[in-house]
Amino acid sequence: MEVALIIIAVILFTCVFLNNISERVGVPVLLMFILFGILVGTSAPEAINDYGELIGDICSISLVFVMFYGGFGTRWSSVRPVIGESALLASAGVVVTAASVALFCHYALGWQWAESLLMGSVISSTDAASVFSILRTKSLGLKRNTSPILEVESGSNDPCSYMLTAICLSLLGGELSAGGVLLMLLMQIAFGIIFGLVIAKIAQLILKGRSLNNQGVKMLFIFAVALTSYALPTLFGGNGYLSTYIVGIILGNTEFSERRPLVSFFDGITSLMEILIFFLLGFMSVPERLAEAFIPALIIFFFLTLVARPFAVFSVLLPFRKYPLNQMSLISFVGLRGAASIVFAIMTLNNALNLSNDIFSIVFVIVLLSISLQGSLIPFASRRLKMVELSGGDDSTFSTLQEMAQAAAAKGLKLLGITEHAPGIPGTCDLIYFRNLHVVPRRMYGIDLMLGAEINITDTQGTLDMDPFHLKKLDFGIAGIHSVCYQAGTKDENTTGMVNAIRNPYVHIISHPGDGTAALHFEPLVLAAKESHTLLEINNSSLKPIRHKTEARANNLEILRLCKRYEVPVILGSDAHISFDIATYDYALQLVQETDFPESLLMNTSVERFRKYLFLNNEE
Repeated sequence: MEVALIIIAVILFTCVFLNNISERVGVPVLLMFILFGILVGTSAPEAINDYGELIGDICSISLVFVMFYGGFGTRWSSVRPVIGESALLASAGVVVTAASVALFCHYALGWQWAESLLMGSVISSTDAASVFSILRTKSLGLKRNTSPILEVESGSNDPCSYMLTAICLSLLGGELSAGGVLLMLLMQIAFGIIFGLVIAKIAQLILKGRSLNNQGVKMLFIFAVALTSYALPTLFGGNGYLSTYIVGIILGNTEFSERRPLVSFFDGITSLMEILIFFLLGFMSVPERLAEAFIPALIIFFFLTLVARPFAVFSVLLPFRKYPLNQMSLISFVGLRGAASIVFAIMTLNNALNLSNDIFSIVFVIVLLSISLQGSLIPFASRRLKMVELSGGDDSTFSTLQEMAQAAAAKGLKLLGITEHAPGIPGTCDLIYFRNLHVVPRRMYGIDLMLGAEINITDTQGTLDMDPFHLKKLDFGIAGIHSVCYQAGTKDENTTGMVNAIRNPYVHIISHPGDGTAALHFEPLVLAAKESHTLLEINNSSLKPIRHKTEARANNLEILRLCKRYEVPVILGSDAHISFDIATYDYALQLVQETDFPESLLMNTSVERFRKYLFLNNEE
């Protein structure tokens, strides 16, 4: 036993080392785990036959935690605007992909129908771990709410792929009739959803109660909940992975004490599970069989990547009539294969079926090609399709509240407004941050502070990503459009959404309406702002040449001219993400001078005037 533990420890140490090497040389880290598994597996070939079933069980359990954290780490506020299309991609998209691959395998490669359907089912889902490992390491911020779409789709499409695989395996084993297939389908979906909702509700009540009084106990509890959410529905013929994902997304969006350490804990557990799955894929492979499977795998890979996946994505998204060609093309290309396909391929080995084709080895090569070739090309494809948000790094703040206040005092300011981005933008503050703003003193270094949030307008209806409960706790609210969490529409639709946000009683300022992120009609915005006593911001940062906001200058000039005509006040915003930029308005003031904008309509020039204007807004 001691020797086995030492071997396991050495393997884990090596995986950690490979992770660091991967970041330096730019090779996808999951690919390195596969290659390491091949190396270990070739030195112990007898273990593959002796422990194949155990390895399959380990991979299935590992996938449970990958699925659970896929839901647990999903912010409902950021994915809500795209939940419809994401859900269709995760269900109908999977079915279309599986059917397309099955048709290709049967007619182009001459496979039997049963094995063609099994091949399509096993390889039909995309992999969240592979996708976001590459997006994170390459620091790619994608436009037009693309990341949330990929996040929800890749995190939730495994249950559908599993269901198709289970049905195909049962048919190949002669266990199901046509009526049995329908019954199994209904049981998988119904029990998966029902058990997921019930388990999540019970877990919610316990987490919000007082019975779990320390962090360690909560970690163990959620660990047990994740396992139960898979095992219980599976025992009754339901889809355990669907249940697990539902429980994860509900608990991940439930506020309870000591939640943040749990996120870090499950992040680590999930990383370990992903390493394990990819390592075991390599471990179970036989190099001689991989060579034989390479040509059919290569053919299927290119068909899957260039035909089946784009056909599925375009079929689902085109009816929405709001996704441009470049966005649909990128979503199609980023459909990498990974952990789930591996687990389902191992299921084909452990079912002892007499197959004419080595589906496991073919899936191995496809996953290898997907991660190495397709994955490496994602940054290039994103930039080529003009889907990279150039200002993606501007959502980070690099100074503390105290440093901001100190800098403001040094510049002679009397009042400083500070906001952090609301949760809709990936990587920013959780709601708990805004709930606890009451602990921060409202006067520092001789100046007054007002603390709020830069709330995200998420869709063309003007939906905000913060609820009234949290908005009430802010000193003031700024609302704006950010491409990473906004589903754009037509110019008229975008304008309607922003007008609705302007009329929201919790919105006091509209941030950078002229930066060109969304096409807008400015006259309706100005008139709505006048009616609602809401300030429009002339954002200095968006006017900087380094920001490449080519439309910002002309747009802001138009806003200032309209505000001057209709006598609507504006506010200059430095958009300072570091203390050195506090009250820096050089580019904005050039436009003020160019339009001869009245000082009486600039809210920055008088604290009393500014407070009075916000009071008028609050009163209404």
